[in-house]
Amino acid sequence: MNRFFKAILKAIWKQIKGTRTNYRFVFTKHAKRRMVEYRVSEKQIKEVFFKGSAFKENMMSRDYNGYQIGILFKQDAEKREIVIISCWRQKSW
Repeated sequence: MNRFFKAILKAIWKQIKGTRTNYRFVFTKHAKRRMVEYRVSEKQIKEVFFKGSAFKENMMSRDYNGYQIGILFKQDAEKREIVIISCWRQKSW
């Protein structure tokens, strides 16, 4: 009986924990061009999405040492995708 409850709790925890990480990132052509232009990697964009702060609807940024990276995105819950529309990198003030 104890194993049964542990298994149920593990399954529930996986679903709760996995809701945010089960999304697939999709990059538009414009976003890919901007990534090359500003020298921003996919890893950095994912980091901005998960650890950055939202300042407008569907816009997030994250401050680093001396610069800031921002993204413009659209979230599609049905397809479980996060579409990155654009990104930028600028000096911090």
